[in-house]
Amino acid sequence: MCNCFKISVVLVVLFFSQLASSQLCESWRYYYPEFTDSSKNKLFLRIENNNFMKNTEYVSGFSQGYTYIGYAFQPSLMYYATDNLRLKAGIHVVQFSGVDGVYKALPVLSAHAKLSKQWQLIMGSLKGDVHHHLIEPVFNTESQYTRPLETGFQFLYKSDPFWMDTWIDWSQFIVVGDQKPEKFTVGMSSELRLFENENFSLEMPNQLVIAHTGGEISDYDEPVKSIVNVVTGLKGSQKVGDGFIQEIGISAYWIGFRDLTKKQMIGYYNGHGAYPTVEVKYKRGVLMIGYWQAWDFASPRGSHLFQSISNFEPVNYEKERKMITAKLNYTKAFTRYFKFSANLESYYDLPSGLLDYSYGMNLMFTPNFFLREVKVY
Repeated sequence: MCNCFKISVVLVVLFFSQLASSQLCESWRYYYPEFTDSSKNKLFLRIENNNFMKNTEYVSGFSQGYTYIGYAFQPSLMYYATDNLRLKAGIHVVQFSGVDGVYKALPVLSAHAKLSKQWQLIMGSLKGDVHHHLIEPVFNTESQYTRPLETGFQFLYKSDPFWMDTWIDWSQFIVVGDQKPEKFTVGMSSELRLFENENFSLEMPNQLVIAHTGGEISDYDEPVKSIVNVVTGLKGSQKVGDGFIQEIGISAYWIGFRDLTKKQMIGYYNGHGAYPTVEVKYKRGVLMIGYWQAWDFASPRGSHLFQSISNFEPVNYEKERKMITAKLNYTKAFTRYFKFSANLESYYDLPSGLLDYSYGMNLMFTPNFFLREVKVY
């Protein structure tokens, strides 16, 4: 890629940053339906359709480029057995253009219970992915294409100043004698509001992701791995007005990495990074500018672009990473259930002078259709 093109991309990003960051708007990836009060004995048909295109041009050597074009379709039945219990059953289909047959067809089954005014429990198919509010270095949002469902159990807590999401996502089950390991992820994400008035808010996010690979009953001959990522930080947002620029936010995150087994299977077993960002919310979306600096960092569930070692070329290792990130999102809601989004993301590696970037668009359709009342005796 010629230097003139890299400069052009950076200039475009800087231009928009003067016009138009809060976290990037992820509403176009909205899947999980919120619990509706006063719906006892009601049966709904839920449709979740995501038509997507994403093309990546990755040249820095930390991740390979690819193109995803296709759709995800999830029809399901939702039944409110009581005002505090909802059952959801359906199927989730992912299809990529150019693939003969269905790429993935997964069952969807969840039980969602409101345990109290603050606590909720979900078992089965979880409220996962972007709903965890995890930052990109520890959670790769592209899993929506390759692994669209999380399954296990989840507790949600919400009060006036505090929000928390804790879950276990069990991704690979084993029985005695299996030649594969068990795999699961334990996660916690929370936000504590420290201050808020009419125009300004200050919050403290804390996040924990533990990725485990192993299992005592498996004949899998590789060593057990338990890798932890911890995140803490501060983020503030200032409302500007109702014009083109609406809100400006500043965030600062510290991210830690540790391999609890300390076997240095990737050459190191602990590290850390820092990720300050500036975000501008404008009328049609959000733009975010960030700076990533890390030392010996790894994250099994995070984006490969932020890590110290390549996910496909182990010899490509940089002890210290320095990278500028920029993301521009445009969203248009035709109705509450019909949304369009276009996205441009760039990652400029400072030591090598190489630019990774991606662009894509999504068209989402997520309506609920009331079918009838069904009483359970």
